[in-house]
Amino acid sequence: MTNLPQGWEWKSLYEILSNDKYSIKRGPFGSALKKSFFVENGVRVFEQYNAINNDPHWKRYCISYDKFKELEAFKAMEGDLLISCSGTLGKIVELPKNTEIGVINQALLKIRLDNTKILNSYFIYYFNSPTMQDKILESTLGSAIKNIASVKILKQIEIPLPPIKEQERIVGILDFAFSKIDENIKKAKENLANIDELIQSALQKAFNPLNDNTKENYQLPQSWEWKSLGEICEILSGGTPDTKNPIFWYSNQTDETQFEKSVVGGLGDFKGDKGSDFAIKVPLSPLEKNYYWATLVDTKEKYLYKTKRKITQKGLDCSNATLLPINSVIFSSRASIGEISIAKVETATNQGYKNFICDASILYYEFLYFALKHFTKEIELLAQGTTYKEVSKAKIKEFKIPLPPLKEQKQIASHLDELSSHVKNLKQNYQAQIKDLQELKNSLLDKAFKGNL
Repeated sequence: MTNLPQGWEWKSLYEILSNDKYSIKRGPFGSALKKSFFVENGVRVFEQYNAINNDPHWKRYCISYDKFKELEAFKAMEGDLLISCSGTLGKIVELPKNTEIGVINQALLKIRLDNTKILNSYFIYYFNSPTMQDKILESTLGSAIKNIASVKILKQIEIPLPPIKEQERIVGILDFAFSKIDENIKKAKENLANIDELIQSALQKAFNPLNDNTKENYQLPQSWEWKSLGEICEILSGGTPDTKNPIFWYSNQTDETQFEKSVVGGLGDFKGDKGSDFAIKVPLSPLEKNYYWATLVDTKEKYLYKTKRKITQKGLDCSNATLLPINSVIFSSRASIGEISIAKVETATNQGYKNFICDASILYYEFLYFALKHFTKEIELLAQGTTYKEVSKAKIKEFKIPLPPLKEQKQIASHLDELSSHVKNLKQNYQAQIKDLQELKNSLLDKAFKGNL
């Protein structure tokens, strides 16, 4: 445990709770607070939304006053702290003065502190620190699922506690610093949103240069025309070899069964440098050819250079997968419609893709990439299905895009590519700024609760 400055001490959460029977209370079991108990007017129900969004005033449900008497142990009022306990864990909200009394639901934990010992504001800052978050969240054994610690464990958590005056000083410094940091985070997030709007605006201008508001087949410049994708591309679907058959899947791990050991005699009179026997491994047969095979994990970037998994020649032959040439445009047509990449290697895909092989005499593959980016929402509207939505090959073939002359396609694609690269760099910069500002917050919290602020 960290050494504390003079006048500070470690106190368990239990020691700083108010002298109240229900000063720390997990919400009732679901059966005690069912939707059938809700009424139009009555005593409010606090929900996880209040804590997650730091919004104590949001209200959706009420219960009758008679039901409230039954659930009085779960009462929450001004000055209480509510903590989210399921789903999005470890979020906290303070109920301010004049908050109407209510009850917490099963997804919340209520804490009422002794404010002669600890300020709510000081506790909230400590609660939001990485140190405290690690303490209150416990991993479920054998899984990555996080759960809020039990009330018994929470009561034992130790908190560094300075005198009230020092708490006030620390809170004042953090309030000022965090307000400035939050302003900068807000600006960075606004800039990120503006960047997204910039690329959307550029796509709109590129594919609707006359700014015609007609919904379908809007007016195009002279020498442009509307063409269905089936007219200008060969469109192929993907396929998946039997995942239970290992001969269809390439493993980059050397299979010892493919080799035999050869020593002197098997290779003539070859000897090592000092005349000792020399042994090497020689393949019994050539390794089978293998091919890239794309899924959603592989098509997050504009260009596809490799895939996580590969299939063998047998896998290609015994499935609906098709080997696509370089510069094919691959488009996910189900289960996250609109992931698009340009293949810079020969590859196959799974059945969740519609793949475009461009007629190079009339269609530039880079232009098609941006066209699909621009029209993804419209294509998505063509999706059908009950278990999952999918855009059929027939619908894709019929979908029309505006097609300028080939030279102009290349100019448009070059401009959009340059802009996209610039936008990507800007986004990375703003995302890095946000990350740095969040880390600055954590650094300040760490210093604050070691007495170094």
